[in-house]
Amino acid sequence: MKIVHSAESERAKAALVLRAKKEHAEGVVFVNKNAPYEPGRPNTGGNNLRWKFRASASLIVAEHHPTKNSLEVALADGTRIGNVTMIGKARPPVGTVVEVEYLYCQGALVQAVFKGLRTDVMPEACTRSQLKFKNGVDPNAR
Repeated sequence: MKIVHSAESERAKAALVLRAKKEHAEGVVFVNKNAPYEPGRPNTGGNNLRWKFRASASLIVAEHHPTKNSLEVALADGTRIGNVTMIGKARPPVGTVVEVEYLYCQGALVQAVFKGLRTDVMPEACTRSQLKFKNGVDPNAR
């Protein structure tokens, strides 16, 4: 069991969001306090709004998945850090720099989604320093 913080006023909600970000939380949930309880999650809409604190990074396409519409991405030093879902988009060529949105990095990117090509970013700029890590700590930091 975990005690969660709640807020009702606009100012208190803003402070709660700032504290959650500072504590490296995954996000916050806004609940309609006047709504009746409904088990499960609706496909769309509903009385709860989840706000995930997503991050974005420029990464290099390392490889295409052989059977799925996804690709593996890497940093400039060659470290592969996960797979990226390609929703309704063509896979860019290997070696291309792409923008990826993700929740956090924990050895690999979590919930990574392709956002687009980055023709304005050189591959050398795709470094580990731009990544957001779970709990704010890079497990490979020395």
